[in-house]
Amino acid sequence: LDGAGAAAAAIEVNAPTIDEETYVLDNSQLRSNSPGIRPRRLPDIREEAMEEAPVLFGSTVRGVPYSDSWLKVGEHFFPLEIDGVPVLQPASRLNHDGGLQREREGLAGRVDRPSRGRVGWESSSLRMPDVIRPLDTEPAEGSGAAYDVVSERVISRAGPSQGAPAQGFAKKGMSVRLFEWDESCAWRRCWDERIGWGWMMLDHHEYGPLLRPHGAKFSARPLEPMCVAASEGCAAELRRFIAQGRDVNAVDFDGRTPMVLAAALGDVLSCALLADAGADAAAAAALAARGGAGRVVVAAALLQALVGAPFEVRHCQDALSQLPGELRERLEARLAMHHGGGVAIGPGVGSRATNAGAAAAAAEDSRQYEVLYESVWIRRSASTQADAVTKRLKGDVLSVLELEEASSGVWGRVHVATAEGQCEGWMLLRHPDLGELLRPVVQAQGVLG
Repeated sequence: LDGAGAAAAAIEVNAPTIDEETYVLDNSQLRSNSPGIRPRRLPDIREEAMEEAPVLFGSTVRGVPYSDSWLKVGEHFFPLEIDGVPVLQPASRLNHDGGLQREREGLAGRVDRPSRGRVGWESSSLRMPDVIRPLDTEPAEGSGAAYDVVSERVISRAGPSQGAPAQGFAKKGMSVRLFEWDESCAWRRCWDERIGWGWMMLDHHEYGPLLRPHGAKFSARPLEPMCVAASEGCAAELRRFIAQGRDVNAVDFDGRTPMVLAAALGDVLSCALLADAGADAAAAAALAARGGAGRVVVAAALLQALVGAPFEVRHCQDALSQLPGELRERLEARLAMHHGGGVAIGPGVGSRATNAGAAAAAAEDSRQYEVLYESVWIRRSASTQADAVTKRLKGDVLSVLELEEASSGVWGRVHVATAEGQCEGWMLLRHPDLGELLRPVVQAQGVLG
């Protein structure tokens, strides 16, 4: 359906020059949360070429080996390893089995020669190695977004490219679960019980819509990534799209903006990110003010305060307490311009306690969170690589003293009792792919947020 056969048949085969070698950007060992690797101006890991976009994992690059640690591609450099972990693999070795599979499918494999532009790499290669599978475990139950196949069939591929190996397909009427988007926003990582992990295209330029959100009103108009991320409550993707410069006031087929969709969910973090990026909050504030409970009321209070409308102070303070430090401070500064300093949440949340007495004082201003997953680890620092201290189980409620934003998600600092006594740790509250692992407990009206 996605035209891979026609594309493969129509493209001329080119061989690399004798002094160049072809490599594949491989995330199977590093397991980075980043979509790819940004080229370097010099053979130094710190010298990122910020004017260039990251080259996606799974893409091929051609260049000349430079010393034992770098590949020189045009005027730029790519590291062979990051923190001692290989991230560039020789394409000839990785693609051996993949080429055999494509021959069986009638899609003869080949390596594209990248156009010699300013840098000289191919960021959407038509050759994606079978062995590059960044995820090798099943997603948590209930995670991801449910989508229906609306075309005759949609192919699941090993990477976000029409030239990546086909792993299977889903027929019209079937349902799949979708996760993060690729850099082009044309593909999303998918999970299918029969196929496993893969990538599926959302809309095809010739065949039209391929996948649409389950239960949503159908529209042939291509999906708007900002609106979809907001409607799914995926703040991590919204943050990435905002950084890419996407329109924060884009509208979906029904005329709804990302802010309106986030407010309808009561997604305080997404509302705050959009407001901080300059999104219009007036329409969302008006809609949210019409009614709701729990999280919706809290998000509505924040939006009403931001547009200068009457608002409930305690709900606005509740919303601010859920935000990471720098984001919260920027919004507090905006609120001060409209309302003075009366809505700031004070130093209790976001200030790290340095001793038991300070921790006890901070606990008075802490926020209660409920564990949504079967179990969530508490780690010694805000990193998935940090040592585990203990864990909390689904339904447990605990106090979060501070929020911290990282590439791996939003973390909360907690104090817990262990066999060794009281200790401090960090819990991942929101995962970029899985969404909320813990959610705030709204005290107002006794409703869970």
